[in-house]
Amino acid sequence: MVCGVALVGGLAFLCWYSFNEEDVDLWLQFRNLAITPIKFHVLLDGLDPDLGKVKAHTRVESDSFLWLSETCNKYFGPLGTTKDVQILYEDSSLTDENRGYQALGLTGIQQRVDDPDYATHKQFLTAKRPDPVDQELTVVGNPRWFPFDEYWLIATMQAGGYAVRKEKACKLTTGYDIDLRFPGYVAREIPGKELLAWNGNPAITSKLPAPKYEAKFWMEKGLAVSIQRPLFIKVLAVFCLLLALVSIPFVAFKSKPETYLVNCAAYFVGLWAVRGIIAVNAPKSPTIVDYVVLMLYCCQVLIVVGRVLWKTKAN
Repeated sequence: MVCGVALVGGLAFLCWYSFNEEDVDLWLQFRNLAITPIKFHVLLDGLDPDLGKVKAHTRVESDSFLWLSETCNKYFGPLGTTKDVQILYEDSSLTDENRGYQALGLTGIQQRVDDPDYATHKQFLTAKRPDPVDQELTVVGNPRWFPFDEYWLIATMQAGGYAVRKEKACKLTTGYDIDLRFPGYVAREIPGKELLAWNGNPAITSKLPAPKYEAKFWMEKGLAVSIQRPLFIKVLAVFCLLLALVSIPFVAFKSKPETYLVNCAAYFVGLWAVRGIIAVNAPKSPTIVDYVVLMLYCCQVLIVVGRVLWKTKAN
């Protein structure tokens, strides 16, 4: 009785969680809520798991009033006296760090949060807000494990600027607004423990210092996102696998000899129909779902053929 109640409760929770599962986890949502004078908006879409590519669209946004009241008050005074303040922007960029991470782990990423001072940086600033940029980034993952596949996107973001008035400069704080649009996927922030778990190629990194995780860098400039399938798709795949396994002995041993062929064909059609439901938005390359369907059907055929041969030999 207790086990039955626990099972029903677990299934109810699973259904509730799957229905309410967010496309973006809370940490990425909190990053979007950061109130800063300059915001680097990163829109990610067009994920191609077979090629390991994702399209990124970036643009710089600024709030012309917010920085006056919160960041640079001590330099420029009240709002009414700051009409001659000029905003100078840095060149914005989104740099793919996946190759360096795969080779060297976190050692291959410069986790620097310090910025040069205004005098040093002045020649690289511009009064024109940077234009939006479209680019392609790589993701690391194995599409063959669908629907349990997972893809890591690791990049470095750079954007910012200064408020300048009468040769006095104030560094403007920067936030990052991440918008992920992957139909059939959910995204979460990769924690430091998981990033440290991969230390690159041992042949290269064995003589290098142990990698460190700079939390401030990943808060301000680092982008580490895991993209994977919703929980419901994974649970549905496991449920269908168990159902198919249980169905094999019933189809193979309970059917009459004259219906062997029909039952085998019906079993294959049923497997392929379930595969079609699960494999919506699946990679184009063969996946573990395809191999499991083939394996189950081969088991079914072998059992039926063995039963026919046994019956023939008995007669």
